[in-house]
Amino acid sequence: MGRGANSTSIAPTYRGWSIFNILCCCWPLGAFALYYSCKANTANEAGDTAAAQDASKTARTLNILSLICGLILIPIIIYYYSQNQKHH
Repeated sequence: MGRGANSTSIAPTYRGWSIFNILCCCWPLGAFALYYSCKANTANEAGDTAAAQDASKTARTLNILSLICGLILIPIIIYYYSQNQKHH
């Protein structure tokens, strides 16, 4: 069975990824991603496909940036603190 002409697509919210990024990567970007995830969810529930897709795309972009920041900054911070401990 195919989709009918009246069916709407549900935009992904990336809520789980946003929460992961808040807890494990770059929390400020993860928090903004969670905000847009919630906006996508609200727009999905309201049937506003365009707004849901837009918020979903923003949430995805913020999650990617948060993950990249976490992958770059966390090792730098660990290295800095490990070097700082050697001098004390």
